[in-house]
Amino acid sequence: VTLTLKDSDPGNPFDLTIRENHKTVTTKVEAFVEQYNALIETFDALQDYDEETGTAGALQGDSTARHLRSNLQRMLYAEVDGVAGNINSLSKLGIDVDRNGKLSLDSGVLTAAVEEHGDDVINFFTNDEDGNEGVALRFDSLLESYLSGSTGVLTSKEEGLQASIDDIGEQIERINTRLAIREETLRNQFLTLEGLMADYHATSGALEQQLTSLAQLSASIYGKK
Repeated sequence: VTLTLKDSDPGNPFDLTIRENHKTVTTKVEAFVEQYNALIETFDALQDYDEETGTAGALQGDSTARHLRSNLQRMLYAEVDGVAGNINSLSKLGIDVDRNGKLSLDSGVLTAAVEEHGDDVINFFTNDEDGNEGVALRFDSLLESYLSGSTGVLTSKEEGLQASIDDIGEQIERINTRLAIREETLRNQFLTLEGLMADYHATSGALEQQLTSLAQLSASIYGKK
């Protein structure tokens, strides 16, 4: 801490108290709780099923969304080695999880923890030791594994879905091609049958005339006898 004294007043002594400003920490924790709850609400909307309307959310039954939500919820109960036991969990920092998976924050408990154990609170969230990362870093690593560029889980999921869509499109195209060929075959067969029927009618007409003439001739001969 650097103090710049611009004036003196020897007859009026005063006390100077220097404290760490932990407001930034509490503000970020409050923002984390707010953003986490917003994410859970999004999950609820996308994974919900309305029995009255029979309408399912876009991710209802989706395993990727279910696993992500489960992993996020599991980290809410994480502990960090080396942090004082009386604050080594979100619940001991005033952050509780309700039955719907949403967070609630007791600001008084958090503020007291920050004021009394500021360094431990910071380490609980930001410790960067390999294998013993703070909770904030664990959340960041998990979300990065889902969101990172071409290697993220969501990108792989999207590519998989697109591949399935392309495959279905190709199957439909092959089916349509086979149907078109079948249609052409049936049309040709129909035209052939029409031609045969026309020939049959023409032939049967001539044959009928010949048979009629033959019958008349036979009757005539028979009558002569």
